[in-house]
Amino acid sequence: MFLAHVVHETGGYQFKEELACLKGTQRKYCRDLYDHNDGIPGKSYHGRGYLQLSQ
Repeated sequence: MFLAHVVHETGGYQFKEELACLKGTQRKYCRDLYDHNDGIPGKSYHGRGYLQLSQ
């Protein structure tokens, strides 16, 4: 189950960060989805690494 989650979240070990947060045109979508002013100002809270947290 662990490996299935890792493979799914990384697109077969190709990505280690949310795709929407990497592309310039979709960064607003990423900010709207993940940043709710409840963290450190100027920091982005989105999925990274092999165990990405999804909403």
